[in-house]
Amino acid sequence: MACDKDWNTLAPWEEKYAVYGTLNLKDTAQYIRINRVFRIEDDPNTYLNNPDSVNIMASDFEVWMEDLLDGNPAGPPIVFSPSNDYSKEEGLFSTGHYQTFKTTEWLQVGHTYRLFVKHKKTGFIMSAGSRPLGLRTLEQSFKDNRYTTVPQYKPERLDYWGSLLPTQFDRMIQRLLYYEYTGTDTLMKILDWRPWITKSTSDDSTQQLTDDYLVYIASQIPVKPNVTRKAVGVDKILILNDEELQLFIDLSSEQGSLHFDPDYTNFDNGTGIFASRYYYTFFAMMLKPQTIDTLVYGRFTKGLNFIDTFGDKTTSK
Repeated sequence: MACDKDWNTLAPWEEKYAVYGTLNLKDTAQYIRINRVFRIEDDPNTYLNNPDSVNIMASDFEVWMEDLLDGNPAGPPIVFSPSNDYSKEEGLFSTGHYQTFKTTEWLQVGHTYRLFVKHKKTGFIMSAGSRPLGLRTLEQSFKDNRYTTVPQYKPERLDYWGSLLPTQFDRMIQRLLYYEYTGTDTLMKILDWRPWITKSTSDDSTQQLTDDYLVYIASQIPVKPNVTRKAVGVDKILILNDEELQLFIDLSSEQGSLHFDPDYTNFDNGTGIFASRYYYTFFAMMLKPQTIDTLVYGRFTKGLNFIDTFGDKTTSK
């Protein structure tokens, strides 16, 4: 019997999965994306044009995290559920063929989280760990001491590898924090706006909320006649990547599609990135009485039922 000793190290195509996720202590939800990726020797577009080669089903996967403190379990597993509410916006993790999973469990400072992704039919499992960057949670932001001028505010002391100066960033987040009251229920709510950083967005300018910001607030917060709202303040935030996420971004910036193996991964038995991003508050701004009244009675937001400076919860005039 003859034997052919010549073979290709790559099969015509090998199907794999890539997982992308970032943990954020100051976010209301954590998201995981799952892509199908390829390791091939010929033209990749041949496989991208075949729907069966790129499409995956959310029902085929189980996604969960272990919550660890000092290496020991700190609570029950955190389960992710399939989600359609994450927009497929442009960016590093953007592609048209993926499934998104979500959890609304709040993360804890100092904990480490181990992510597991399992394919139910094949038993294939991959995992990676990450410790969220930062020292404050979203809940703590609602209790933060607020000021009307930047020098009064003392940001957290964060051991960070990069710059924490607003002037070194192109964009920032202006986060409106507010309470929402419905009957006896009270919810903590946030709304993020991402303007380019200018003098008016990074300092304590007289006009705390620009017309553009007010128009955005009016477009994003729904009018609900039976709901009243109380503004807590505005956090001015820098978006920080941990070192592992930044390394992944730097090495992947030239890749044209997430359907192919990233140049860097921290997953066991898989590919992708599971890391941390943090919303660093460099100024927790207290809203002046005239700003609050603008939210209540101004032409853009008067229908949102914000409480005025006297604490009145009645429908805005």
